[in-house]
Amino acid sequence: MPEAEAVVRKRIIKHMNDQKFRLFDYLEYFKGIKLNRSKDDVAMTAISLTSMELTYKKSGGAAQTTTLPISPPLSSYNDARHSLILLAKEAAGSLGYSAYQVTRYVPPHLTLTDLVPGSAVPLYILLTFFPARIVPYIARLSPRLASFLGRNAPKVLVGLIVFHIIEIVTILRPRLIKYRVPCGTSALWIVSNLFEGYPSFRRFDEEVDRINH
Repeated sequence: MPEAEAVVRKRIIKHMNDQKFRLFDYLEYFKGIKLNRSKDDVAMTAISLTSMELTYKKSGGAAQTTTLPISPPLSSYNDARHSLILLAKEAAGSLGYSAYQVTRYVPPHLTLTDLVPGSAVPLYILLTFFPARIVPYIARLSPRLASFLGRNAPKVLVGLIVFHIIEIVTILRPRLIKYRVPCGTSALWIVSNLFEGYPSFRRFDEEVDRINH
């Protein structure tokens, strides 16, 4: 085997083992082997132009090896990335996931489109729990607005939080599941959405676009 080819194969194997969620998908969809993704393990141990070798180990069990055909066969190892992504998309899509994983949280941008909606919940928290510190300043600008906020801030705050919780359950949660966001990162997106609403969805979708290219 030419040395350059061996280097490419080794690089492919390392890359795939850095994205184990795809290997779990390959096993579950193509081979019918469903593992516990938090307790069991899988690794790519070899690849050729026509197949890949996956070694998996269930918690408390012995390591086992299975071979997964690559169809159509690779014409060269330079084609591996494209072919393996197509297999990943087929497997993940059939299992209800994306072939890509969101692993990071993107904080609000220092722009009006992020900061203005994101300030609503904190503002109404202050108006609800510390009205004496906020309402007098608003009264200097608009006594009627200050009066309205002084009376209705708790209701508005509850309404905002309830609305954002509905968004989290119906819009954000399916995204977090589809893109297999890690628990800690998911918590950051959820808290962000609780305060901001729509801007957090937009940043999440921007992150999806980034990892897809």
